[in-house]
Amino acid sequence: MTNKVYLSTYANQSLLSLKASEAQVQGVLKTIDSLEEGEAAGSRILYADDSPGGGLRAVNAGDFRILYRYDPESHTVIVADVAPATSDERVAALV
Repeated sequence: MTNKVYLSTYANQSLLSLKASEAQVQGVLKTIDSLEEGEAAGSRILYADDSPGGGLRAVNAGDFRILYRYDPESHTVIVADVAPATSDERVAALV
């Protein structure tokens, strides 16, 4: 079964303001699209909690990191943010 993928308002704003080449943006969008099929290969839990998906997850897409929550019970993915892979202060703000 495929997942429904939602972008938070914050993630949408982040995507619109990415300082990246067209190829980098396409790579980020391709990775987000792949979340429809399940957890992204190479994803990891950044902040564990007792939610069905285990917590806030991250997957890298080139020089960018996609932060999301996954609920396997409802087949839902919520993308929380897209940020440069080295932007740990943005991750902390989402927890």
